[in-house]
Amino acid sequence: MVFEYKTRVDISKVNGNANITNKGMLAMLENVACMHSDSAGYGIREIPETRLSWVQLNWHVKILRRLKYDEQVTIRTWARSATKVSTLRDFEVLDKDNKQVCIATTKWTLTNIDT
Repeated sequence: MVFEYKTRVDISKVNGNANITNKGMLAMLENVACMHSDSAGYGIREIPETRLSWVQLNWHVKILRRLKYDEQVTIRTWARSATKVSTLRDFEVLDKDNKQVCIATTKWTLTNIDT
């Protein structure tokens, strides 16, 4: 299932030239991953009940074009594959003209917070 979220680049995500920073892009992607996890019942609110939490193991990000402050974007994410211990999550960031500006893959593991 592809999860899609439309947003704008806010001031906390850009540098002095109004360009999105690497840290800003990662924060936007991570936020959308959390929203997707929430919608699937494995979000932050469920941790006290499930005792499970996602831990991010790595990033592979390719920024094709630096977004600017207040630019409208669509972020899409989906789970690609899973093993017994980890899953891959892909991302695509599109500008207002539906052109790719970023692609990324992350690796996550679902961890019992008690053990």
